Amino acid sequence: MAQRIPRIAQLDPLRALAAFLVILQHYLPGFEIGHMPFGWIGVDLFFVISGYLITAILLKQKEAHIDRLRIIKGFVIKRALRLFPAYYALILFFVVMRATTGLWSWDPGQGIYYFTYTSNFLFFQEGFLSGHLNHLWSLAVEEQFYLVWPWFVLFVPRPWLSRLILLGLVFALVCKSTWEWEHIRMLPTSHFDTLGGGALLAIHGTSASRIVQFLQRQAGWVALLGLAGMIMCNLEIGTWALLAVSVLVFSVSVVAGCIRGFTGWFGWVLDRPILAHLGGISYGLYLYHLMMPLFIRLATQRLGWEVDPYVQLTLGVGATIAVSELSFRFIERPFLRWKARFDL
Repeated sequence: MAQRIPRIAQLDPLRALAAFLVILQHYLPGFEIGHMPFGWIGVDLFFVISGYLITAILLKQKEAHIDRLRIIKGFVIKRALRLFPAYYALILFFVVMRATTGLWSWDPGQGIYYFTYTSNFLFFQEGFLSGHLNHLWSLAVEEQFYLVWPWFVLFVPRPWLSRLILLGLVFALVCKSTWEWEHIRMLPTSHFDTLGGGALLAIHGTSASRIVQFLQRQAGWVALLGLAGMIMCNLEIGTWALLAVSVLVFSVSVVAGCIRGFTGWFGWVLDRPILAHLGGISYGLYLYHLMMPLFIRLATQRLGWEVDPYVQLTLGVGATIAVSELSFRFIERPFLRWKARFDL
């Protein structure tokens, strides 16, 4: 019998909002908060969601006393079926474009980083490249997390697992607060604050943890506290340490609120069916969005048009949604049907 966790209705809409935060930042670079682009907040929301869901799934299977190596094998295969088809379709697209049109995507010797999900290490060394694949660093971080984290969840006793996560969380915050933000964020260890924060929600969410219960009940107010910290940094009366903590508090509290279920105006927004649908294709929204301005720019230049940034935003979002929908139907969903073969 498949060991699944109950579906949490508001997480898909939150994924959609996180994806659009990233898109806004890349299409309109002036949108920032707390010295940090909106896109960074969107990425951190994705990390918290991933940390929560992956840990919850693994814990449920562990508690069912299924063979641990079998759990890891099934987990890795199912993650590959979910992530690899669309990812490598994008990489292959740029390989073909480079061969047929000369479109630059990476320098000689750099392609291996994209093919092996290690582009974050390339960007750590070189900084962001002026290409269309810069955003793949976060997918590389997640893939590295997926390869390592199951071993800890399945083989470390639960009380020690919480202590280990807290240690990693503090280490990540210290990294972000001490070293240059743009470079240190490329390392997977620098994101164990948000990945670990999500994992802690999974570990203690079903227990009588007063902290988690408080966080879920007061998620909106705690999120506002994190937002206030980011605004203070924007006013240059905060530090990088305050910014890192504020983003963590904001991201974890929003995800905690979605797990419990937001009510009020934000709950109304999250309960819109259109957001739930867009959340279902949010992987494609994130994956494909950065190439759309390139092709819109090439098309408008060929036509001799000058396009306002907000028109480009509208065209880019529409094109991204369309391509993501097609990708989900014809590239991703056929492979997703295979996942049931590896249920435990």
